[in-house]
Amino acid sequence: MKPIIGITPSAREDGYTIKRIYLNSVIAAGGVPVILPYQDFGNSSLYLASVFDGLILSGGGDIDPSVYNEPADPRSADICKERDEFEITLCRLAVKLKIPLLGVCRGIQVMNVALGGSLLQHIDGHSQELARDETSHEVIIERSSIIYEIYEKERLRVNSFHHQAVGRLSDRLKATAATEGGVIEAVEYLGDSFALGVQWHPECFSPDHEVAKVFKYFVDVCTYYN
Repeated sequence: MKPIIGITPSAREDGYTIKRIYLNSVIAAGGVPVILPYQDFGNSSLYLASVFDGLILSGGGDIDPSVYNEPADPRSADICKERDEFEITLCRLAVKLKIPLLGVCRGIQVMNVALGGSLLQHIDGHSQELARDETSHEVIIERSSIIYEIYEKERLRVNSFHHQAVGRLSDRLKATAATEGGVIEAVEYLGDSFALGVQWHPECFSPDHEVAKVFKYFVDVCTYYN
């Protein structure tokens, strides 16, 4: 049976939106994607574990810095407090209920904030002008990590579309890839639940591209946990 993967969208005034490439990447990897509306799970949070085999926190706007107790940088943009609250709650529930979790770009930042870390509110030079399916810089991968298991190499070229990044790392996460300059590009959860975050956008690549391997790995994990 194919695993059902819930994916968080961005909010718009009249509804939700998500790039189709996220859905296509999950489908190509063997999963069934379902878009998740923002909601308060309350006492019925356990239904998440019975309905979804995995969860993806997708890319999007900046997280409200008040969430991690810092004043706002004027360059912060596209903040949606409703999305922040929903995704932070979802991340914590996923870890608690042992639902496999994948964070992409904003998603890795949500993971870090949800688990007690902070963000660098602005960094220069990490939003490429090249096409989204082209790589622009290299990340260095920790050998003893999930990311190394996925890519089987210590250096990987990736794409980059962000101006914020992981700052103070949560003590519940391990940094497993970074740029030459030390910007954290991948993290994984240190406990007994599967949670992986990447700062790049693997959904932008065709399923047979090296960078896209993370989706097949993640869906396989969700199948195993199912």
